[in-house]
Amino acid sequence: MIPSIDTIDLAPWCHRMRVAHPIVYNSEYPRVHGGKGAWHLFRYHDIRYVLDHHEIFSSEFISRKNHLGNSFLATDPPRHGKLRSLVAKAFTPTAIAYLESWITSQCESLLQPLLSAGKMDFIDDFARQLPKRTILQFLGLPPEITAQLLPQEIDILGKNHSEDPGSLQLMEERISQPFYQYISQYQQGITSGHNIIAGLIDANTDGEKLTLAELLGFCIVLLSGGIETTEAFLGNAMYTLCKLPALQEYLIQHPASIPAAMEEVLRFRSPVLNFHRIARHNTIINGIEIKAGELVGLYSISANRDPEVFNNPDEFNVHRNNSMSLSFGHGIHSCIGSMLARMEARIAFSIILKHMSGISIQEDAVLSLSGSPITYDLKTLPITFRNRHIQ
Repeated sequence: MIPSIDTIDLAPWCHRMRVAHPIVYNSEYPRVHGGKGAWHLFRYHDIRYVLDHHEIFSSEFISRKNHLGNSFLATDPPRHGKLRSLVAKAFTPTAIAYLESWITSQCESLLQPLLSAGKMDFIDDFARQLPKRTILQFLGLPPEITAQLLPQEIDILGKNHSEDPGSLQLMEERISQPFYQYISQYQQGITSGHNIIAGLIDANTDGEKLTLAELLGFCIVLLSGGIETTEAFLGNAMYTLCKLPALQEYLIQHPASIPAAMEEVLRFRSPVLNFHRIARHNTIINGIEIKAGELVGLYSISANRDPEVFNNPDEFNVHRNNSMSLSFGHGIHSCIGSMLARMEARIAFSIILKHMSGISIQEDAVLSLSGSPITYDLKTLPITFRNRHIQ
């Protein structure tokens, strides 16, 4: 369904789909979690309707053989509310704010060795590193567990694995092993500690504790959401700065506008390509019948450029009101870690623009999208820049 052309700008394609094929079925669409076929929705109000009506469009489309299928992300009410309320206790403003100075120091440590060279691959050298370090710090697991996870490639959202759902299951199993090790040791009293996973092990809702499958599902959600989508967010922000040199200079002169600029990046180049739901029963949207059991792909990247909602949507406007953006979802399944992702981006680009100016894409760079059916992100982003501290 995504155009197989040499481009990373999907805005023209999204525009054509909104106008000519706002709701269309693709029988060959490869589902990340197995099978083929899905409806694709491109207009803002259609997508918002689906997200608003979980009683019609379910989030339980992932097999429970996958850890992700046991997470609150893939659960409907009432169970979803109970699971999310437990997880939400970890994402308080106080807990997030506690990481601010730590993230600042990590940004500095990642950038300092690269500043003298005047070039880097922003994805490999920064965007892929910061979110992983941040999530693992946020989890607060013992050093031996963190050491097992740091070198691992996290690919839950389909960038590199094949269309075979078994490959995703193997990826989940490999990544979940260190968490399984810690959970087992904690439950046996071999290890202790105050961290998010330990808190979830001990927590209960209505006298019922999380199962091992639900605990591992949470760990997978945290890694995929906290690492992969934040990596996409950071990479898309840097790509946008490279394409808009005047924006770079403006933000250097007006650093207080960086948070607003990051919000506009989220709308302008949403890190999430689309969300998925499955129809509980036959229903009709704008005269199109969607049958029970059919998968529905919601192209938030298109919704965020819908002119019915956003004035001059293809113009990057740092002063825009982005309260209607769907980049972090909407409703009961809105991204629980959005506050953390926003903070990472704000701090990252405050540090980057403190040290760097004249950022541009390397002349010989060949850019392409990662190929994930879920995230909108670049494989690589080689950049050059001037060190602002060297005249």
